[in-house]
Amino acid sequence: MHPLDYSLPAPTGSAVAELKYLGDVGFGPPYFGLAIGDLTLSRRTFGSRLAWSSDGALLFAEEWLSTSNVNTRLICVDVANLRECTIASAVGGFVFPEAVDDQWIRYAEKYFSGKRAGLTQHELLIANLGGWSAL
Repeated sequence: MHPLDYSLPAPTGSAVAELKYLGDVGFGPPYFGLAIGDLTLSRRTFGSRLAWSSDGALLFAEEWLSTSNVNTRLICVDVANLRECTIASAVGGFVFPEAVDDQWIRYAEKYFSGKRAGLTQHELLIANLGGWSAL
């Protein structure tokens, strides 16, 4: 086990999301592999930010689409139905979950340069999630 490995149990105790350290990138933070119980999201990399829905049915995660430049997306994993959807993408920045309650996912986009430099916060009704695809 690496010192940066991290586990986040669902609020209901129904599952555990585990981040396994894979390495560091030249522009800063470490990146991880993600497993949710017996489900491993193979050949994919993630940042350190995760959030569960209050019922433990949905996991929100910051996925890195590249480790050579900043290109991320925020995904939602429906654990019971083995499906996922993309909530937002950030080319040249980070997009990550901040808070989840019974109805809303609150997330942020962070850019370090250009016209979009800074932090922008968003919220989305969980009921409005769409574009699901099988895991």
